[in-house]
Order: sequence, then C-alpha cells, then structure tokens
Amino acid sequence: EIYYRDQKYRIALSHDMAILNEMPNVLMLSHMAFYTEEAVRAMVRNSLLSCHCFEENRPVPWQVN
Repeated sequence: EIYYRDQKYRIALSHDMAILNEMPNVLMLSHMAFYTEEAVRAMVRNSLLSCHCFEENRPVPWQVN
C-alpha cells in the first residue's frame, strides 16, 4: 500500500495523460529515480550536513529563503 496506489479512477492531470491512459498498449508508472541507493545516501548526507552547519551558525548550502 505504501508503494502502490491504484489511480485508474482518478482524473488525469493533463489531457495528454488522459489520452495515454486510454491506450491499451500503454502502462503509466511513477518515476522512482530518487529512490536509488546513491540518491538516498546523498539526501541523508546533505540533511545531516545542513543540520551540522545550522548548529555551528555556518551558512547552510541548501537553505531556501
């Protein structure tokens, strides 16, 4: 349930997606690239680095104002 949610009865976000969804030879899947081991490792590393910088009153590289 966490990784899969049936969206077949949900209204499509765009006209193009609605057309694709009606085609019998099309399978629409979510984009999962950010779940790679490398990407998750970078997210954790950068989050910890941001916390460390914040605690030491140093500029946080990824801070959005």
